[in-house]
Amino acid sequence: MANSIIMGKPFTPERLAAIRRMRRARRLYKQQPLFAYHILCGIYPGYSYEEFMDDLRYRRPPRRRRGRNNLVRYGRYARMVQLADRY
Repeated sequence: MANSIIMGKPFTPERLAAIRRMRRARRLYKQQPLFAYHILCGIYPGYSYEEFMDDLRYRRPPRRRRGRNNLVRYGRYARMVQLADRY
């Protein structure tokens, strides 16, 4: 019972099928990029090219990385802090 409270709301069967189709499309596209759409059309009747391209698209935006400080990058910052403390 405690596990169901922590897990949250389960996915619907339609959503699970869409996730499986998306994972299969990405895996097949990595293995055989030229024939992936044709193979998936045989597996899923009525599968359009727009759905295929949408399945290949990543949903999350890329992580933003902070720029590095040149003083920290070349190791001078720690030495400057040390000398400032001595002063």
